[in-house]
Amino acid sequence: MAKQTTQIDDTNDFGFTSTTLDEIVAPIVTNKANDTVDKLLNAIMPLLDNLAKNPEKDMIHWPNRKEKIEAFRKNLLTIAGK
Repeated sequence: MAKQTTQIDDTNDFGFTSTTLDEIVAPIVTNKANDTVDKLLNAIMPLLDNLAKNPEKDMIHWPNRKEKIEAFRKNLLTIAGK
């Protein structure tokens, strides 16, 4: 008995190719993580820059710090998605 083979016509492939879930999910997760890191850096760096100003002074004047810290904490939690 002869083995039957089927020829596939590639001219009508509808313009798509197959892929794996990892090839789709990995870039999305990486981009989301990079965006989150960028947002966290943009939130934290101004705080660190302000704290580093005038290092020769022993004291930091920080009026309303409790409210400002709570607002900053909320912002960080929002960025982290919590």
